[in-house]
Amino acid sequence: MTLDPTPTLSVRNLTVQFALRHGTLSAVNDVSFDLWPGRTLGLVGESGSGKSVTARALMQLVDPPGNITSGQILFGDADIAKMPRRGSEIRRIRGAQIGMIFQEPMSSLSPVHTVGSQIVEVLRLHLKLSREGARARAIELMRLVEIPDPENNIDRYTFEFSGGMRQRVMIAIALAGDPDVLIADEPTTALDVTTQAEVLDLIKRIQRERGMSMLLITHDMGVVAEIADDVAVMYRGKIVEAGPVDQVFHQTTHPYTQKLLASVLKLERAADQKKQDPRPPTARVILKVRQLGKTFGAGSDAYGARTTQGVRAVQNVSFDLLEGESLGIVGESGSGKTTLGRLILRVIEPTDGTIEYSPDTGQSVDIRALNKAGLRGIYRQIRFVFQDPFSSLNPRMSVRQIIGEPLQINGIASGQGLVSKVSDLLEMVGLEPAMMERYPHAFSGGQRQRIGIARALALDPRILIADEATSALDVSVRSQILDLLLDLQKRLTLSVIFISHDIGVVRYFCDRVAVMRHGEIVEIGDAQTICTSPTHPYTKALISAVPYPDPRTPRMNQRIRFIEPQTQKAPQ
Repeated sequence: MTLDPTPTLSVRNLTVQFALRHGTLSAVNDVSFDLWPGRTLGLVGESGSGKSVTARALMQLVDPPGNITSGQILFGDADIAKMPRRGSEIRRIRGAQIGMIFQEPMSSLSPVHTVGSQIVEVLRLHLKLSREGARARAIELMRLVEIPDPENNIDRYTFEFSGGMRQRVMIAIALAGDPDVLIADEPTTALDVTTQAEVLDLIKRIQRERGMSMLLITHDMGVVAEIADDVAVMYRGKIVEAGPVDQVFHQTTHPYTQKLLASVLKLERAADQKKQDPRPPTARVILKVRQLGKTFGAGSDAYGARTTQGVRAVQNVSFDLLEGESLGIVGESGSGKTTLGRLILRVIEPTDGTIEYSPDTGQSVDIRALNKAGLRGIYRQIRFVFQDPFSSLNPRMSVRQIIGEPLQINGIASGQGLVSKVSDLLEMVGLEPAMMERYPHAFSGGQRQRIGIARALALDPRILIADEATSALDVSVRSQILDLLLDLQKRLTLSVIFISHDIGVVRYFCDRVAVMRHGEIVEIGDAQTICTSPTHPYTKALISAVPYPDPRTPRMNQRIRFIEPQTQKAPQ
């Protein structure tokens, strides 16, 4: 594509600062870049690097106490940096000439208005259409972003849509004003890989058709390699490296970019520790799950006869977990992965099936048959690591109280013995014992996850169930946490059930993988085999949708699409 000699938008020496009680924080510092017609600039970096603040500054959406303190944002003849946040001048640009797809559609869309009314509002504000004309245009936009049956879905609410459909509504809103610039702020972070691939395809196709400039903000180097033309790497508020996508990936010069790429490529293969010290094939079975199922919403009459079928969230799931083994459970959102993990601990009561645990004593225990007292004993030996390190820690408790709570409840330690045990656990997960009196807000996401792991290990468990334990973390922190878990697994002979939608993480960490779809395991086997040579059509589609972090080896545009068996046409 021949470049227009004039960029659509130019950023020159942009600085955004936040006035705090103890000084000033420069979230964006002396940043410059151009957005060109028909091209995509990938703005990458880890959490806190200043990516989202930069994007919001382009539309004067930086919340107080943040302010643009210097620099220019040149858009046509205007300098957005000099416009008031709430003036009519910026309102003519915001949403009309510059559209934005926000990171989390559930918090960006109104839960009390239909999706159609939210698209109509933008159309009437910027294009001055009549109510009838705006509704007709909203239906066209919903069809453009491939929302099925737009004539009926226009009157549905946000909670009635899946994550992928909500993101499509956000794209429709961003495109409503026919913008010249599209800003996509982590548009696929909350989506599973197949939905992510569909949404990215959609955004790229619409961008090319309309010749828009696009700023794609992400921490996923695979996504950048697949769809960006140019890349700018941010670190601590500054752009440390920029250039064409191939140059940044293959001729990188800055140490931070090199570290970022190394962390990504590291997850494209099995961990060295797994290769050097594989799980012994003769290990005994520590957990045996047979025909496990859960039906939500099933009803019965006074005589016990079923009156409603309900929803089968998990059905006929069977597997063995060996001592010292890591078993990955992968699948799309809604496949039943998290429900399965909670069924094993009876956080959710199973509808049918058996869960047999074999402790060191050799006496097998039927977890489904246990009363509350018996379950408390199981909870000491099978522990949970939660997905979100921010919401899973009590903000009103110190680290000593968080890690020490299970020890106190079970009467294992108190007083100075408790302090000593918490110190040992912090050292085990790579944190300083002196940190124990701090509160969660004083820690980064990776440190908080280490605290969550220390809490899970406090009772010397035999099995860890890790539910998306690294999905909320940056890629470099993710690899650190995985290496920590691998080290702990080896030292403590832990068995791990690792629930994730991230194929790279599972390939790196797990010995075996079970692939779930619609509540069932459709394929199970050795991790390397499943991730490189799957046999089930759904697994093939899942693996092929994972973006590969090399612009010379694009994968998503050759991906396999899974077709439900009942929708396949019979041969003529």
